[in-house]
Amino acid sequence: MKPLLRVARRLSWLALLGGGIGLAAESETNLAPSATIDLNARLGRLTLEPSGRYLYWLNHSDGKLQRASLADRKLDPAAATLEPKPRDFAISLDGKTAWVAATPNEYNAYRADAEQRGTIQEVNLATMSAGLPFGIVLDPFEIVADRTGRLYATPGSGQWVAVQVIDPRQRKIVGSFGSISARSNLRITPERHRLYLANNGISPGDISSVTVPASGSNLANVKITDSPYHGEHALGGAFDLTPDARFAVNRHGTVVRVATEPKADMQHAATLEKNLASAADPSGGRLWLATADGRLLTYSYPTFQLQKTERLLAAAGGLAYDAARDALWVAWVSEPGGAGGLDIYDLKNPAAYPNDITKAREKAVAAPKAPPRVLRQQPAAQPASGPKAAEAAGEPDRPRRVASPGNAAAARRDTVILSCLGTCVLLFIGTLFFGRRISPDGDPEDSRNWPVPGSIKFFGGFAWFQVFAIAVVVLLAPFPMGQDEAVVFGRFMAVIGVVLGLLGWGIIRGNKICFVLYALLLLLDVANTLLRGGPGGFLSALLLVIMIYYGKKHWEVLS
Repeated sequence: MKPLLRVARRLSWLALLGGGIGLAAESETNLAPSATIDLNARLGRLTLEPSGRYLYWLNHSDGKLQRASLADRKLDPAAATLEPKPRDFAISLDGKTAWVAATPNEYNAYRADAEQRGTIQEVNLATMSAGLPFGIVLDPFEIVADRTGRLYATPGSGQWVAVQVIDPRQRKIVGSFGSISARSNLRITPERHRLYLANNGISPGDISSVTVPASGSNLANVKITDSPYHGEHALGGAFDLTPDARFAVNRHGTVVRVATEPKADMQHAATLEKNLASAADPSGGRLWLATADGRLLTYSYPTFQLQKTERLLAAAGGLAYDAARDALWVAWVSEPGGAGGLDIYDLKNPAAYPNDITKAREKAVAAPKAPPRVLRQQPAAQPASGPKAAEAAGEPDRPRRVASPGNAAAARRDTVILSCLGTCVLLFIGTLFFGRRISPDGDPEDSRNWPVPGSIKFFGGFAWFQVFAIAVVVLLAPFPMGQDEAVVFGRFMAVIGVVLGLLGWGIIRGNKICFVLYALLLLLDVANTLLRGGPGGFLSALLLVIMIYYGKKHWEVLS
């Protein structure tokens, strides 16, 4: 199939005329951080403090809870040293306390509840000092904190388990409720009123919700509600809640609504591109997705239409948006699962690629383990463009666009594309069964009557071959671009296919107008190649010369 796709793409060059070539070759804007914090560590769970002063994260490599000031974008030298193998953490609603869950043992699906061992450690965020941990009979996977400081945790071991309720003041598990699968992801709404859970490793994946139980309530009566879907959408796996508690966005790109009304809760809202992290700016009407190939996709919010695609300096494993300063914090990694640090992108005044940040990044990745350090903040600069500017700026090689199979699937569901390709099928049937031309005067000796010379029919046949190539590309090729861009591009190519089908039918019937229009398309492609560069220019010029030769020779035969 791959060789067929390569051949089809090369042979469909004629369909990529004018704006089509520009759309296919359009490059993303390259963003660069205005400041960076190199940690040379694996980071987890970027969390904004409720007051908006700090950004917190787990440093899994060093076993610490760290933070950076959002105002001056510097790493706080104070860090809380944690118990071995910290897994997740939660911050109190007043921003004064954090609780870190650790799992000394690896997760095991066959480990009995009584054999599980975990710890909870309280951290005073004013001094960044960690207290003595207390043990729990649980291998914690993810935790959140409600308004009163009670913790809710999902188990990482076992199979069908329950949500655990932990009271840090009593330093123990005080109850449990519901039935969920182990290693379920867990989030709580910003006002700390509702819990949302998503399973992992279960088919079909699902998301569920429950109101935070009131203190002193009977946990046996707490019921977790599943979504109304069963396999129609990819709902399982890690996800984020938007700051306004209106939507949940997961790593598959599925968006569902968040609501207290049961009929409105967990209703499918949109399907976006697969991603590694998301962040939202509800007041500014923006949603960002970071993809595995280093792209930053900006969608309108809450309509979820793709607005633009930009390229980050490195692939992102986490996102956090600082609304007060309109800055996006990105936890970057040198490779999937590898070490990295934090980049800060000014969205109002994006910077070009600064040399010293790039060189420091490369040095930090290649160097042995060293204490965390902060690179100085860089002044914003106007983005550079062109190959010479890129060479002068010392830009690193950025990852190429990665083809997304979801793009081909979206094209196969698009009504416009399917209608155009259906029209091509009807035109092809017409070409097969209604291709013979009858003289308008009924004179069998009329030189314009059948047969049309084979040299003329060749061009009609070649036009139809291009239609087939377009159909293969549109339906099977995973275009390396955003899904909305891929659908628009697929529509453009499908329309071109209809035009080529009409011209091919007309040329086989010996129609002068169709013959001339096809020649003009070739001429446009030659001109496009000379002006902008692109595929097919040489072949177009060769075919155009041949068309002129045979068109002049058999002009009287054409009608």
